[in-house]
Amino acid sequence: MDQDRFDRIAKLMASDASRRRVLGGVAAAVAGLLGRQPADATGTCHPPCDPKQCTVCKDGHCHSTCDPKKCETCDGYGNCKAACPKGQECDGYGNCKTKCPKGKKICRGKCIPADACCKDDDCKGAGQVCCPDHSPKAGRCIGHGKDGGNRACFHGDFSDD
Repeated sequence: MDQDRFDRIAKLMASDASRRRVLGGVAAAVAGLLGRQPADATGTCHPPCDPKQCTVCKDGHCHSTCDPKKCETCDGYGNCKAACPKGQECDGYGNCKTKCPKGKKICRGKCIPADACCKDDDCKGAGQVCCPDHSPKAGRCIGHGKDGGNRACFHGDFSDD
């Protein structure tokens, strides 16, 4: 860049009006990169949010007031309601799961005793497996035994641990 051109740009940037234009342009570019549309001067959303659909205006956008992690949906009258069917409850991650009575826990969509195993990770002893549902010892942790499999779940050859 030649010296005269640099001097012209420096003088242009030194004026208050130019600085405001440059800062305004930078702000608009940043807003464009973030993908946000600014709210109007009153801070309202366009189109307006519908309270009957459980939405509120925030930062120029309509946001739901229902919490999806609690499995909530809007009833169309402005109320957030639990959306899980009867016999199910929300797991806190937005999924409806089978609700088990006290003393039971969920395992592959069924309720089993709370102290039963559902998967091998539930067994605390080294080398143990959780006997599968279709075995005589379903839900019990059994040692692998000498064959390294879960034969004990079906034949009872090895000691329960």
